[in-house]
Amino acid sequence: MITADNLFLQAFKTASEEQYFAPGRANLIGEYTDVGGGNVLPFAIQLGIFASLKDREDRMVNVFSLGEKASFSLDDLVKSPVRWLNYIIGVFYIFKTHGIELEKGFDVALNSDLPTASGLSSSAALEVLFGTIIQSKAEKGKVSDWDIVKFAKETENKFIGLNSGIMDQFACKFGKKDNCMLLDTRTLEFSYSPLDLKNNDLIIMNSNKQRGLTESKYNDRVKEIASGLSDLKPYMEIKDACLLNYEEFEKNASHIKDPNAYKRLKHLILENQRVLKSAALLKEGKIDEFCKVLNEGHQSMRYDFESSGKELDTLVDLALKNGAKGARMTGAGYAGCAIFISDKRDTKRIINEVIKGYKRECGRKCDCYYAEASDGARRIK
Repeated sequence: MITADNLFLQAFKTASEEQYFAPGRANLIGEYTDVGGGNVLPFAIQLGIFASLKDREDRMVNVFSLGEKASFSLDDLVKSPVRWLNYIIGVFYIFKTHGIELEKGFDVALNSDLPTASGLSSSAALEVLFGTIIQSKAEKGKVSDWDIVKFAKETENKFIGLNSGIMDQFACKFGKKDNCMLLDTRTLEFSYSPLDLKNNDLIIMNSNKQRGLTESKYNDRVKEIASGLSDLKPYMEIKDACLLNYEEFEKNASHIKDPNAYKRLKHLILENQRVLKSAALLKEGKIDEFCKVLNEGHQSMRYDFESSGKELDTLVDLALKNGAKGARMTGAGYAGCAIFISDKRDTKRIINEVIKGYKRECGRKCDCYYAEASDGARRIK
């Protein structure tokens, strides 16, 4: 694969001077719990985005990516018709609102082995990547790693217009090799746990059906959650959706006007419990039991949160049918990726059967990747 350094030389006819990397992320379990004040269990993956760059003497930022060059000025941080560029412009805009601004621009070439719009957080990786670049170039000590995570999320919410939680940006920045992370998205307290699956593989299945989250039902789900909480407020003490007591929630469920709002809240409460149970099972090395919880999580996404869709359901069903121990969608759903865990002796056969079955049932190609837990966004040179 051509490197970001080579792309930089090709685009700007000179050698780059710095290189950065930001990984994508996969979530073991805990979908949408980050918008309900709950827990998540993600890890950074080995796939991601590389950036090679060289400083300029003016205030222009010239970006070469996806075979095209796009530019913007640090003095004119407004939305661009080039859609992917907005994830970069937005980072500079949000940092500027917090009083952090670079004096000079730079030329940068991007290269990625992370599938775009796959549910592996390519957008969060891009935001965190440029946050890390700004951190490196800003006054020493001025930008913390947590600033990068929070400002990247703010970019997504305020500049892009997606009501996402903090998990994706967090995992892309704080990832640790060979570890997953249990994050309380309400308090932002987190801990690392070894991702030791023993004699099992973790495989990412890419449906190759792309979706833009702002055009998906993501924001609709957030509204449904808010609607259900509003209906419950006169009858229950509410801090966050994931903190609701399930028994008390069921006793008061009749007050929720929209049946869909009830199902969304049910998912969040039980999914949060599944995250905590999964973290404990992984620490105890109970991989087979952990896989059963993954299966429960997917069924909840399928029927209560209704955010999987035909392609992801097909991938999960095919993996389980052919011997996977556990499988579920990962990410926001509607398209993107799913994961499965299998005995190493069975993995290649399951992959082959999934690829054949998915082509037959959905008419699409499925790409499969062996997933490894990686370190978070960082400067390489």
